[in-house]
Amino acid sequence: MGAQRRMARLVGTVVVGGLAVAAVPSAAGAATQGAEHFRLVFSSQTAPGAIFASGVFSAGGTDYQGNRTDEAVFPDGAFAIRHGAIHPTFTFNAKTCTGHLSGSGPYRLSNGFGAYEKIKSTGTAHLQGSLATGRNPNGTCNFHDETAYSLIVVASGPVSF
Repeated sequence: MGAQRRMARLVGTVVVGGLAVAAVPSAAGAATQGAEHFRLVFSSQTAPGAIFASGVFSAGGTDYQGNRTDEAVFPDGAFAIRHGAIHPTFTFNAKTCTGHLSGSGPYRLSNGFGAYEKIKSTGTAHLQGSLATGRNPNGTCNFHDETAYSLIVVASGPVSF
C-alpha cells in the first residue's frame, strides 16, 4: 500500500473517530466550564446541517434550523441555539446568478437535556455563505431554482454546565 493511500486511510479513521466521540461535559456531575468552539455546515437553506463542537466537550451532531432558534442534537443530548440580531451582508451578481453572504452576531445556548441539561453559553457567531440560482427563460435569475448553497457558521464563547 502506498504512502498516500495509508495517509488517506489514517485521515479517514481520525475523522470518523472524532465524529464518534461522545460528549462528556462533566464527570460525575461536577460543574464544568471553559471555551467552546462550534462549526455548523449547511448545504440547504431548509434542511438540517452538521454541527461540530470542540473545547469543554467534543461531539458531532445535527443542527435543525429554526427562525430564531436552532436545535443542536448530539448522540447523548441536545440544546437550543438562540441566534438573534445577526447582521448579514448579502451581495448578488445578476450576470452570474451567484450571491455571497457574510455576517456576525450573538448566540445563546440553553434548554439542554441529556448530557447538556444545564448548558449555558453566550458568544459570537460568524457566517459565510454562497448560493447559485438557475435562470428563467428570459435570462433573469430564478430564485426558486437554487442550484447550489453553502453556509458555514463558526462560533465560540464560554460554556458552563
